[in-house]
Amino acid sequence: MKKYKYHGEDHGIAYIYFFEPLANFLVSKLPETVAPNTLTFIGFICTCIPITVLYLFIGAALIGDLPGWFMIMQGTLYFVYRCCDEMDGKQARKTGNGTPFGMVFDHGVDCFAAGIQPLIFSRVIQVGDNLIAKIFFASIY
Repeated sequence: MKKYKYHGEDHGIAYIYFFEPLANFLVSKLPETVAPNTLTFIGFICTCIPITVLYLFIGAALIGDLPGWFMIMQGTLYFVYRCCDEMDGKQARKTGNGTPFGMVFDHGVDCFAAGIQPLIFSRVIQVGDNLIAKIFFASIY
C-alpha cells in the first residue's frame, strides 16, 4: 500500500469545463489548515442527509410525489458532495497531506454515494415498486 500511486483521470465534459475549474478556484481560497479528509467527510454527510430524510420522513416507496423542498435539498447537497469530492484530492496535493488512508476514505465515500444516489434518483423519477426496479437494485448491490 505504501508504494501504490494513484493515477486517476476524468475526461467528462462536466468535470473538464465546470467541476475542475470550480474546485481549483475553491481550493485556492481554502486555508491550508483544512484537512482533505474533512472535505471528504463533509461530502459523506451530504450524501447521508437526503437518504435519511427520504426514508425516515417521506417514505421508502419508489413512487409518489416528493416535496419541492426535498428536491432543492437533494440537488444542493449533491452539488456540495461533488464539489467536496473534487476538492479533497486537490487540497491533499496543495498541503502535502495525501495519505493512503485518505485515498481509501475518499474512494469509500464515493462508493457509498454511488449506491445511495441511484436510490434517491429512482424515487425522483418514480420507478415504482415493481419487479424491474427490484432487479435493477439487486444488480447494483
